[in-house]
Amino acid sequence: MSRKQVITVYAPKTESARADLLDDEDVLAEAHAAGNELCGSFFPSWADHLKEVRVYRRGHPMPMSAPGSWSKLQRATPLDHAPVYFSHSDNSGTVSDLYEAALGSIKAAEKALTHV
Repeated sequence: MSRKQVITVYAPKTESARADLLDDEDVLAEAHAAGNELCGSFFPSWADHLKEVRVYRRGHPMPMSAPGSWSKLQRATPLDHAPVYFSHSDNSGTVSDLYEAALGSIKAAEKALTHV
């Protein structure tokens, strides 16, 4: 294969296993295991070409088409949980871009400073 390829694997964790995502060593071990399983079991010819495995620890990588996901969950994502403040452009209600993410980060940092 002469051109670059990307494969996306969606593997959600059960609620009881999500705490594992807080430990960097566990996440790295899981990423290596996923790459080994993918190349060893499914696509052996990829083993020499696999360059990167990305693990998203927070959020949901795909829109969920479920009742209440927009009317309830999306409204709850920008709410403050002092002293933790989330910042992302996806919940700003405007365009999801770097500019909105930066503005949200500034607002979150200002709120967090009240706890320092």
